[in-house]
Amino acid sequence: MRQSPRDGSEPLGADRTQVVWAFGLGLVALVVASVLSHRVFAAMPHVQDSIAQLFQARIFADGMLRAPAPALPQFFQYHHVILDGGHWYSQYPPGHPAVLMLGVLVGAPWIIDPLMGGLFVAAVVLLGSELFGGDEGRLVGRIAGILALVSPFFLLMSAEFMSHPTALAAATWGLYGYVRLLRTGALSSAILGGLGLAIALLARPLSAFGVALPILLHAAWTMFRPAPPARTAPRARASAPQGMKVSWTAWGAFLGTGALGVLLLLAYNAATNGSPTLFGYEVLYGPSHGIGFGKGSWGQPPHTFARGMSQLGAQVGALNGRLFEWPVTSLWPLALGLLPGTLFARRLWLLSIPVSLLGVHVFYWYSDLCFGPRYAYEALGPILLLSAWGLVRLGTLVGGMFGARGGVSGTSATKSTGTAKSTGTAAKSTGTAAKSTGKAAATPTAMPTAMPTAMPTAMPTAKATATPTATRALAVIVPVLLIAIPTAIGLATRWPLLFEPPEPLRGAPAGSPLRAASAFQYFGPSFWGVGPALHQIVERDAELPALVFTRFAEPKVDHPTLRYIQYGCGFAFQEPNLADAPVIYANDFGADNQRLADLYPDRAVYLYDGNVESGTLRRIR
Repeated sequence: MRQSPRDGSEPLGADRTQVVWAFGLGLVALVVASVLSHRVFAAMPHVQDSIAQLFQARIFADGMLRAPAPALPQFFQYHHVILDGGHWYSQYPPGHPAVLMLGVLVGAPWIIDPLMGGLFVAAVVLLGSELFGGDEGRLVGRIAGILALVSPFFLLMSAEFMSHPTALAAATWGLYGYVRLLRTGALSSAILGGLGLAIALLARPLSAFGVALPILLHAAWTMFRPAPPARTAPRARASAPQGMKVSWTAWGAFLGTGALGVLLLLAYNAATNGSPTLFGYEVLYGPSHGIGFGKGSWGQPPHTFARGMSQLGAQVGALNGRLFEWPVTSLWPLALGLLPGTLFARRLWLLSIPVSLLGVHVFYWYSDLCFGPRYAYEALGPILLLSAWGLVRLGTLVGGMFGARGGVSGTSATKSTGTAKSTGTAAKSTGTAAKSTGKAAATPTAMPTAMPTAMPTAMPTAKATATPTATRALAVIVPVLLIAIPTAIGLATRWPLLFEPPEPLRGAPAGSPLRAASAFQYFGPSFWGVGPALHQIVERDAELPALVFTRFAEPKVDHPTLRYIQYGCGFAFQEPNLADAPVIYANDFGADNQRLADLYPDRAVYLYDGNVESGTLRRIR
């Protein structure tokens, strides 16, 4: 395989073949997630969180931060939506709703999360090449992309409307930009890195903080550490990515772009919630809904460290089983990726990102397994890359066991050829000349001839000699087989269980307590107690414009997160500007419904009477 230039001049800092792989696998992820969105989730949001954020996206699409509150607001109460003080808006930060708004504007909000999934896969393929370099880095990136495509956890989350895919894609591109900045010092990489982290912060602030913390700590260490002497440069290969000296201008661009996300978040809070530091969660549910021990909401006891660690264990346990749905642990490739050896310190730095992400959630009182271990989702990039590294290294080891010399290597090749030595000599001479003229080579373009030999101190390159074909083939075949075999078994035995209710709940009649409970335990059109039947019946049978009261047979649960859950069947399609909405969906209050109907004399009025899966639409005016 041709070794690409490593001077930052090529598109996205990767060779063209790797770019094709990155966006090719990303396109596959986009298509698969889009199919799942339609076939499994009926191209609509199901979870209260995503329904509320889609509602906010519609408010943004109307050119507002908050919509005017409707009259008789009790008819429109829904989870995680603030309806008070004459305003109507979601409790969530603006990042993900702003991205969803793009889908709303083109009439296809369902495409956004699959698109974010595709962008993540592209980023992780390029990140693998950037982190580990050479043939091995390219292969690690591609294997990581393939691992994403066989992860039901990743694909199903990318098929709904949750904010996690936006935060994941943004954080991974931010990490890619940061790592490339360390190698090239390029201003464009600095902006990409800061912008990615800023968007992640605007989408999921706590998760973004967990991902960004190891990056910012490493950035601080890199900025202020003394430059290592040339004679110690080989030791730097085993460190976290560090590369050439980055200019203060580039550091300023990276940190300034990231800080822009903080400023926008504070400004949004001030404009919507009345204070830069007041989040919508606390406006809606009170100060006990915040971060820290002693907090707790929705009737839960005050949060403790022990409880936080218990929740952490549940997330890791779910990741172990649900990341790939293999018949054995999903984390054994990750364990291989953490064995001591080449670039061990760099791999530990990569591991610090999921550790930090899960660690900050220890301080958060709430946890669930909706879609799986979703509080680890934004760190899937490092998790998949470390897993891919382990598989590729195992493939290389197997190749060595069959007696082939050498192998795919991410280490510098200065021992095998005189060419490498002569290149190093040329680079050394160039550096001497630069020193003698008093000109500092502060940017990649200032010393292009020195870059090939300078780079092994930051990023590994492939061996200069040809790798034996058998070893190279095994380095690819072994990881592919180790992915394909358990995935095939999982597809036959475990994946089907994701899409059907547990055995004791099968056959329960629609609307019954057992049927309602099963909606939280498998993926389908009525996932999480919300389905498309209501809206489909209204679109088919109602005369527009219409006012539809919704009455569901499912048992009512007096809990802040379940009280209006079936109403989400209609609220998922609700336009915030009721005057222009083709359909107004309202909670049913019996005889009191007439009060709301009187406010809309020009609308046909209907009562939907049924359950999440089916029902009848009766015209009452």
